[in-house]
Amino acid sequence: LLTVSGFGAHSFSAGGTGANRLSIRNTTSNSTSYSQFVVVNSTGYDFAFNSYSAGYTSSGYAQANGNAIYAEGPGGLSIIAADASGALRFYSGGTTNWLKLGTAGKLSLGTDLSEFGRLNVSNTTSQDLLFLRFTNTPATSSQFITFLNSASGTAGSISMLSGDVTVAYNTSSDSRLKQDLGVVRDVADVLRNTLVHDFIWRTDGVSRSRNVFAQEAILVNPRAVSRGKNDDMGVNGLPLNPWMVDKSEYVPDLIVGWQQHDATISQLAERIAALETKDH
Repeated sequence: LLTVSGFGAHSFSAGGTGANRLSIRNTTSNSTSYSQFVVVNSTGYDFAFNSYSAGYTSSGYAQANGNAIYAEGPGGLSIIAADASGALRFYSGGTTNWLKLGTAGKLSLGTDLSEFGRLNVSNTTSQDLLFLRFTNTPATSSQFITFLNSASGTAGSISMLSGDVTVAYNTSSDSRLKQDLGVVRDVADVLRNTLVHDFIWRTDGVSRSRNVFAQEAILVNPRAVSRGKNDDMGVNGLPLNPWMVDKSEYVPDLIVGWQQHDATISQLAERIAALETKDH
């Protein structure tokens, strides 16, 4: 038993060349047990570093041939990178850093740990085709993702419906949230003046698609467009923050347009039927 008295007056150091380390070991050799290194307070240990041997039977967090950090007290376990630019990095499967908790609480997972938004999930390997998976064990309706506004009210969600087989993408449409300005009667300008292009994406120079251009759409249907930054360009000459279009904002105009066309077709059908009856 080694006892060190005094606060801040003593230290342990490992000197010499090569791998310098200080080891605290439990030398008991038993394939069915584990070594336990603890920090003790007045009521018992509140931190334990456990090393499990090859013959240990896995149970919960305890895995054979593995280590576990365990905090017993109700205060939990705190891991701190105190410097303002400090980050916490987690490695698995060798020496690859797969998860990083960076500055300002930015969490990055995957093969690209760049810090852009609060949560960054990336993949640069062809083997991993699945980015995120959300599982609902009971076969009941549930919300996978909920979007809250600044007042903690629900602004939208992604939920599972229809007997556990379909997904709904929802946005708030409660009449109690809206001040009615009247029923829409004319959408001709939006539908007639919206330009649709065939184009090739410059990101790869190959992929073809058909859609509107945001800079044109904003002149016709501004509620569908989110402005980007015109001077924020990447090294490849393409925008880092492009203009975007929410095509669902065209749906109300399409519904009204269809209703108008349907009414016109019905009127024309009645007139044709009347003329055919008159001719006979």
